Amino acid sequence: PSAMTYMLRKRPSPWDPLENDGTCILDHLITRKTAVRAIDEVAVKKRVNNLIMDGNVHTLREMYDSGEWTDIDMSMDSSETDDHTWHYTALTLAACDNQVGVVNFLLERGAQVNERRAWHALPSNAAAAEGHVEVLNILRANGCTLSCGDQVNFTPAHGAASRGQLPILELLHRIGVPLDTPDVNRRTPSDCATSEVQAAIAKLLQVN
Repeated sequence: PSAMTYMLRKRPSPWDPLENDGTCILDHLITRKTAVRAIDEVAVKKRVNNLIMDGNVHTLREMYDSGEWTDIDMSMDSSETDDHTWHYTALTLAACDNQVGVVNFLLERGAQVNERRAWHALPSNAAAAEGHVEVLNILRANGCTLSCGDQVNFTPAHGAASRGQLPILELLHRIGVPLDTPDVNRRTPSDCATSEVQAAIAKLLQVN
């Protein structure tokens, strides 16, 4: 055979890991695909976040129905605490922003109202803390258990008390949600509140 034929025959195949110290072009392509998917996911999260803030249900529906956004319950944002990272789904963000149309759309597409994953903030806590009565009622109508807390048993009552949301506390009390459930640090909603809100909670508890 010619020298050229010999060189071509002996040249390591970029597809064969045995000829390339355990790596091959396929590894690169797979890694690249994973990286591209990660970049795509970040772009999707950013776009969904912006659409939620704008209340743009039409475009959110287009994204989801076209398959551009495939996981309705994926974490869209996060924040760091001393020990953990808290995650926020689209439903939690929409509930926090009082985007009623977005909340209804997400629920229609099967978003989870009772978040069971560790260190995922509850939509109900977000709505209660921000005083969004309508959103809280929508969540409840779709099966949300308003007496349930998150990973540290921080409940909607805790959220409402800590932010002075008396109409929310009155609503919770009216539908039978306990206002004295402690979290993992044994703090009741009253412990999270100002003296004025503490007095209001005490009054509500006396009525019962």
